[in-house]
Amino acid sequence: MITTIEKMRQELMYKDKTPAYLFYEDKFASNIKMLRNSFRRYYRNYNLAYSYKTNNHEIICRSALSKGCYAEVVSPTEYNLAKRIGVPDCRIIYNGILPDYENKYNCAKNGGKVNIDNLHELTQLDRYAKEQNECIAVGIRCFFPIDETDSSKFGFDISGNEFKYLIENRFEHLKIIGLHCHISNHRDVASWEKRIKKMSCISSLFNIKYIDLGGNMYGNMEKDLRNQFNSVASYEDYARVVGTIMKNIFPDEHVELITENGTSTIGNCVSILSKIVGKKMSCGLLKYVCDTSYYDCGFLIKTKDIPCEVISMTESESKQAAIVGYACTEEDFIKKKYVGKIEIGDLLLLKNLGAYSYSIAPMFIQGKHSMYKIST
Repeated sequence: MITTIEKMRQELMYKDKTPAYLFYEDKFASNIKMLRNSFRRYYRNYNLAYSYKTNNHEIICRSALSKGCYAEVVSPTEYNLAKRIGVPDCRIIYNGILPDYENKYNCAKNGGKVNIDNLHELTQLDRYAKEQNECIAVGIRCFFPIDETDSSKFGFDISGNEFKYLIENRFEHLKIIGLHCHISNHRDVASWEKRIKKMSCISSLFNIKYIDLGGNMYGNMEKDLRNQFNSVASYEDYARVVGTIMKNIFPDEHVELITENGTSTIGNCVSILSKIVGKKMSCGLLKYVCDTSYYDCGFLIKTKDIPCEVISMTESESKQAAIVGYACTEEDFIKKKYVGKIEIGDLLLLKNLGAYSYSIAPMFIQGKHSMYKIST
């Protein structure tokens, strides 16, 4: 594990390259190892996939590949990225509702896991496979509510007519061997227990080889961020519940268990290194301007107070101020209330920004920040 002193030395290497994303590869490796070991303690036939959409920078995707993760992709762009960096089809999980029949066919033909979203897509892929005179194995994405508030645009509603049709009919050139789900609105362990129990019931309708439970877990995070949640489940909490149920239902472990992890593995592994470049007093509030923006921080900043650290490069005094970004919008506040030492020329390290930051950052005004790897 990289030491704190070494980490700071490497961070300061990029002080003249701000704004920049810093990727802490040792944290990423540790998260993956910890998650994988937790699940395999209860169910050995377990594998995790890295969700490209969560952070699709090539440095991170290559790192996930080197650590034995499946590549979970949801578009032709992500599929082509995986192929370009050397991921074989047999290590790709292709989800998503874009048709892309040629790539999905090739992926499935070569041993990849292609999870079909709806009946139209299924019939069209069956037709495409027929034109190639091949039979391919696929999975289906299922939707079921965890509570009465749930609905989704994804997957076969297991209470609907399309799912009934799927059960009652067989397709000439497709064989269903897998089940997939992803529940977007729930991270708690109880919801994961409902997930695996429901998927286990559905599995009795098919001769399956894998169950893919999607993602949406909590992961490791900065203490300041963790304190903003009511409770945060650990990898072990999820693994104990899900793995135990899988082992009871499939004691010989012939069915592969898969989870697709983005936020829970990459969340605490990326920071933004920014520089304080200006200050002003307006509306009775002291504001410091930095060279990153609200938009570069991604989804997390919309609902949480981002953990941050000011690295003093000047003789500064402690004060109360707001920290704002460079964007020409009123919402571009990084920290609405900061108390501590800060001055023009200091560095600002914004933490826990691995998930849905780089991958959704716009080209607005400055374009995307560069990414640098911090590693031993």
